[in-house]
Amino acid sequence: SFDTFVKIWLTKQLKFGIITNVNDIQEVDISSSCINFKQIPLLHAYNDLRTKYKQISFTMDYDSYIKGCMSPMMWGVYGDKRRGVCIEFDYDKIDFPKEIIKGIIQYKPILHKHFELDPYLKTQKDIRSFMYKHRKELMFTKHKSWSGENEYRILSDRLEYLNIENAINTIYLTSNDSLECILVEKIVKNEVPVKYMHYIQTADNLSIPVLSETKSTREQ
Repeated sequence: SFDTFVKIWLTKQLKFGIITNVNDIQEVDISSSCINFKQIPLLHAYNDLRTKYKQISFTMDYDSYIKGCMSPMMWGVYGDKRRGVCIEFDYDKIDFPKEIIKGIIQYKPILHKHFELDPYLKTQKDIRSFMYKHRKELMFTKHKSWSGENEYRILSDRLEYLNIENAINTIYLTSNDSLECILVEKIVKNEVPVKYMHYIQTADNLSIPVLSETKSTREQ
């Protein structure tokens, strides 16, 4: 939303979100079991640690032309019904702390969400190692119905915010003359380009997404 963009721009930080607030019903399911009854306390430790991991999700560019900001689905689901703001980051300029876990989400037609603890686990430290070992299945796998998000995920069980100072590359909207667009330009003050996504029709009647500068287009 525009309000969230203002907070991000002024603080130069992204807030990690808790897992219980995600919109994927399968990701909220963190059920587990054990064969050894002596591991029952470890089940509670596993559940506690899993819910402590908070996440930040990015949409990656799709290929050499289609950028993440060009996804109509993402604008509809996460961009305040296309009235919001998309922030593009330069991945190489994000200062990732060493303690985070990050990676590309894999999409599968069938998920195995229930995990059985390895019988050799004895301590909470073992639980942390177990989760890291199975991180791809536990934290970086989603159902293929979400594949359009093309997600890159960052996880932390300690941090509240991620510093993105100097990593913001471009700001995108879907209008060049809306009130939100004018305000974004005033807030950004030419520190990074402000563009908007729109469509052009080709000679063979195809609708192609393009990105144009908001201010120059409005002046034209």
